[in-house]
Amino acid sequence: MDFCVLGPKDREILVNKISRALKNNGVLIFDVMTDRCIEKMITQNSWEYFEKGFWSDKPYLVLNKGIMYKNDHVVLQQNIVFEDNNKAKNYLFWNTYYSYEDIKKVFKGMGFRDIEYPETVLSNDKNNMDNAVDFYCIRKE
Repeated sequence: MDFCVLGPKDREILVNKISRALKNNGVLIFDVMTDRCIEKMITQNSWEYFEKGFWSDKPYLVLNKGIMYKNDHVVLQQNIVFEDNNKAKNYLFWNTYYSYEDIKKVFKGMGFRDIEYPETVLSNDKNNMDNAVDFYCIRKE
């Protein structure tokens, strides 16, 4: 889902590079977040305390917030981390989510065809993020 964190300009640069790197009939397979992930990504404001963990090997407090920008199909996940030194570190994760139509728009005119959308790659268990990921297989012209 690394494709999801790219802004429009970086996404266009990447797709152009992939198009130049692939031979004719070469295949690009990738995964993206869908609008089915929004409820899991947008959490209520929360805080958690850890003795050590993802953000630091030292004790820390993390404040979490998710904000949706529906018109842009983007979710901001903000994490503010406080360690013992009382200095805050702010981490922002911008994640774009995609529909099939969005993917067609991104790759239109970029030298790709045959956008395949195999819906059954992952389980449809609504209790995990697998349901929120779609895989695409796109062939270069």
